Amino acid sequence: MFREKCKNQRGFTLIELVMVIVILGVMAAVALPKYYQIKKDAEISAAKGIFGGIQGAVANYYAQNKVFPDNAPAALAATHIQPGDLTVAAPDNTTIRITGNECGNMDATYDRNTGILSYDASSWCGGVGG
Repeated sequence: MFREKCKNQRGFTLIELVMVIVILGVMAAVALPKYYQIKKDAEISAAKGIFGGIQGAVANYYAQNKVFPDNAPAALAATHIQPGDLTVAAPDNTTIRITGNECGNMDATYDRNTGILSYDASSWCGGVGG
């Protein structure tokens, strides 16, 4: 009777279970770095979009007032952006800074004579922006 029960039992062998765990581990090792890179790329793209929105607001300000905002805080005040997880600030008269969780500080320089925001995205996030 004991032998009949043993013959009817079915399941996975230890080797099969170990192989599944190894395969899942390899998949996780490949996927996690890509996931973090995608998060950084998304943050850089969001910062570029915010800077584009600020640039558009500066152009709108000029169209209405025939003069560019005097400094970076005034240029930032001309916008009504809601950056979500990012923080937008103007730490001095020429810089607008976006701070993110993944990339830290991403700066753009505001030129009050032309109303242009300029930035070098390749220096953001340890050189992965671009």
